[in-house]
Amino acid sequence: LRKRAICYGAISPFTKEEMTRLLAIPAEKIHVIPCAADPALRRVGDEKTLEAVRERYGLPERYLLFVGNFNPRKNLTRLMEAFDLLKSRPAGAGWKLVIAGEQGWKFDREKALAAIRCREDVLFPGYVAREDLGALYSMAGAFLFPSLYEGFGIPILEALSLGTPVVCSETSSMPEAGGEGALLIDPLDTEEIAQGIFTLLTNQGLRRRKIEAGLQHAAGFSWEASAAKLLALYREMMS
Repeated sequence: LRKRAICYGAISPFTKEEMTRLLAIPAEKIHVIPCAADPALRRVGDEKTLEAVRERYGLPERYLLFVGNFNPRKNLTRLMEAFDLLKSRPAGAGWKLVIAGEQGWKFDREKALAAIRCREDVLFPGYVAREDLGALYSMAGAFLFPSLYEGFGIPILEALSLGTPVVCSETSSMPEAGGEGALLIDPLDTEEIAQGIFTLLTNQGLRRRKIEAGLQHAAGFSWEASAAKLLALYREMMS
């Protein structure tokens, strides 16, 4: 009998490296087929739409945004501590932190809030409907994603594709997801997270460059291109 051909798909070069390192899968058998942002997401400029979303979720005028679940690897406690440091600076005045998503597990919201001074400036609007995400990203002053570990990091790409500047971790797959458009930080260092946010809010030249680079980077990913790669891989296996 002919030996069955086996190959594997990975959603990022980092994931491919992990599969090789942890599972001892030969690298030549792993094909990278990346994720992409939802093509239905669009930057929203219509004031009535923005105001409706703002009222629906109780959003403030100026906010920094996190989107995701609240699992431990999302590093929300350090994010909140870094925001607390930011609020101690003049540049932090008027900003609030919006943590959008579902509760997840092993995240004690009340304990995390009790440990910071600016607890009233941290908002949890809960689950956000997919059709409202574009407006949510569009109104944010920056998107913050100091996760400890990701296989890809789709929210990073979503924010970049809508022209929202990003601060994200320098670890795992996130530099690949963010490219030159993201400002990278050490997710274990709350001072560095705070400094990254501060820099993105105050250095307007850098901010513009990151937005432009982010749009260009995000344009290089699409579900159509990934589907074509997957189809080509299927055909190769069948042949």
